[in-house]
This record gives sequence, structure tokens and C-alpha cells, in this order.
Amino acid sequence: MERTRNLRLPPRQELLFQTLLIAGIVLGLVIAALPFLWMAVSSLGTAGLVIRMGFTWDMFNPLNWSLEPYLIAWKMAGLSKYIQTTTIYAVTVTVLATITSSLAGYVFGRLRFPARDFLFGLVLATMMIPGSVTFLPLFILMLRLPLLGGNDILGAGGHGLYNSYAGLILPNMVSAGSIFLFRQFFRTLPKDLEDAARIDGCSEPMIWWRVIMPLSGPVVTVVALFQFQGSWNAFIWPLVMSSSERLYTISVGMYSLAYGSGSLTSMAELFQSVLLAGSVMAVLPILVLFIAFQRKFVQGIALTGLK
Repeated sequence: MERTRNLRLPPRQELLFQTLLIAGIVLGLVIAALPFLWMAVSSLGTAGLVIRMGFTWDMFNPLNWSLEPYLIAWKMAGLSKYIQTTTIYAVTVTVLATITSSLAGYVFGRLRFPARDFLFGLVLATMMIPGSVTFLPLFILMLRLPLLGGNDILGAGGHGLYNSYAGLILPNMVSAGSIFLFRQFFRTLPKDLEDAARIDGCSEPMIWWRVIMPLSGPVVTVVALFQFQGSWNAFIWPLVMSSSERLYTISVGMYSLAYGSGSLTSMAELFQSVLLAGSVMAVLPILVLFIAFQRKFVQGIALTGLK
């Protein structure tokens, strides 16, 4: 006890240390939030202010704010249909990836079978492969799937799953990182739970569904948030796999709006504020979800590293 007391700083130094720590946290928070704050305020600004794309105190004057960029982004720029497509894509991927990852995590974390650790190592090894390396083979695979999209038995003659929701979703319904998180969390649960369920006659799928999953709220929240965020912000794969505007996610839609030749591009001043308004609307769902599930998110991250 005496040794612990000697390690403490004098009251004045401890107060100074706490003050500097709080100041550093506040400074970091301001630096992290300033770009989003600037984007949000600029999206409400008039065209003359936005086109300068610089920081001015006039931007924070409510008299200079306008909702016109949001209305144009939602209606004329087609942001509403991009958000609809992105929601379908992100929700479907999140649900499927969470289910498949939890099943694989249960198998690797709770069951014993030959070469289990070796197979799990192979799953983790896939995380080391850059996504850019697999884009082309994966695209060719989706394009040449036999008997789909007009293809014959050899995968030729049609377009496979190209330009379809299935082509967007199928390659993303399994995640090695999510499998790892589920496996680590499941290893922290008492073995007696499933042993008691087996004595009562439960099968392995029933144990997974009725015993393990009800206790896995924190890790399900973490995985679902990661999957939803990644799917909502996805750009390269939806860009490669879609040729029609009906399948554009919000990232692809914003890209086509920024570099397209539509009527808005000729309205240079207003066009900048429309892009900023679209960016704000693209970020808000992720921000709201994180704030709503922040406590479970932190709890799930902490629990996955206990064992």
C-alpha cells in the first residue's frame, strides 16, 4: 500500500496532468469533428459562400443558410433512389454476413473436429490478401457463373450475375474478420450451457440459435455495425458490378454526379453545395447508428478480447 502511494503524483502535478489530458482530448475531438462540421455548415450555405470552399465566419450565420441544396440533391440529383438501393444492399449484406459469420464462429469456437485450427488459420490468412487483388477474379467469377444470366453450362454466352443485386451481395455475405470476432466471443461463454442443452436433446443448430445467439448481443452489434458501415460506404465493387443507375449505391451515385455531364454540373456554384448536402445525408445514417448502439459496440469490442 505504501509503495502504491509513493507512485502517485503530488496533488498539483496530478491536477495539471488531468487538465492537460482533458485539453488534449478536447483538441483531438475538435480536429476530428471539424471537417464534418465544415461540411454540414457549408451544405447549408448560399452558392456564393460555398464556391469559395474556404473557412469564413459568414458560413455560421443562420441568415445565410438554405435547404435548397438538400432539396435539389434529394429530387433532381436522384439521391433518394441511391439511398434506397444502398439501404437494400447494406441491410441484406449485414443480415447475411452476420448469420454466416456467427455460424462459422460457432463451429470454430465451440466444436472440436480434425484440422479445426488449421482451417481457422486459413480463414484468417484471407484477411491478409488485399481486396484489389481479388476484384478481377471475383468479377470474372460472377460474370461466368454457369446457367445464370443467360450463360450456358460452361458459363459462356451471357452476363451471369453482372448488374444484379445478387452479384453485389453474394461476394460480401462472408467476412473473415466477423468470423474472428464471433469465434473469440463464443470462446468466453461457459461450456456448461451447451452441455446442458445437449442433455435436453438439442441439436447443434438449435444450440447455436436458442442458447448461444441470445447471449451474443454485444458481438452481434459490433459485427452488424462494421458490416453495415462497410456496405453503406462501398464504392469499388458496386462501381465494377453495376452498369445501370438503378443499382448505383450512394457512393457510386455521388461519384457519377460529381464527374457526370448532367445539368447540375453546369451550375457550378450551386453544384458544390448539392454535393456537400449529399455527403451529409450519406454520413448521417452511419452516425446515428453508432450513437444509438455506442454502448453495446464498446462492450462487444471489449468482450471479444477476453480469451
